[in-house]
Amino acid sequence: MVLQTPTSAKRQEPLVTWEKLPDDFILPDDPVENILQPPLAAALTDALGAANRLNSQMLIASNFGLVTTVDQKIVVKAPDWLYVPQVLPVPEGEIRRRYTPNLEGNPVGVVMEFLSDTEAGEYSERQRADVMANNLEQERQRNQMLMAKLQELGIDLNTLS
Repeated sequence: MVLQTPTSAKRQEPLVTWEKLPDDFILPDDPVENILQPPLAAALTDALGAANRLNSQMLIASNFGLVTTVDQKIVVKAPDWLYVPQVLPVPEGEIRRRYTPNLEGNPVGVVMEFLSDTEAGEYSERQRADVMANNLEQERQRNQMLMAKLQELGIDLNTLS
């Protein structure tokens, strides 16, 4: 059985707008950094600095509020690392805690979330000792299976150079 969708039915795209956050909108103050993200984010920023690619008009940040409105609902996301080529300056004495693309400067050039292919998922999730032990056990079993397959094929790793 084949399901067909009428050709006249179109998927409605979300309405995305770039609006200033209301003055009473509260951004959380709790830290969102984790044990591995800061070095990764710093390495990206340091690479730009080493290549003399940094200037005062840029915005480079970690876990920093990106603001948009989707279907009239305010959305604030804090990616692990972001780069905006040019932003408008903030008034003296004000600390930039969030950024609304197109309203406060250029669109975001690069956004990164640091992911992992381990069972624990994102780097920001601290692995429990039992998960780490399980991962090591799985790796040991894979190595044993590989060694058995190589022996089955008559390949001796000790004689390879």
